[in-house]
Amino acid sequence: MYKAEGVDKYACQMCRESFANVDMCHIADLPKEELDPMHLCLCPNCAAEYKIMRTKETDMECFLKDIKKSH
Repeated sequence: MYKAEGVDKYACQMCRESFANVDMCHIADLPKEELDPMHLCLCPNCAAEYKIMRTKETDMECFLKDIKKSH
């Protein structure tokens, strides 16, 4: 879904930079269901940052609130 047409690169959903090695992260730390929409397509740097943020309850609540507002 986040792969650029005609090239082997993806677009990071956080920094929007293109990258070759995809790191799909669960939005939630312990998801109840294993669905594709429950993942983020992140570059390695953002994936590492997101995994740390996901452990901080307040940061995660703000992040999820922002996601819900954008829809």
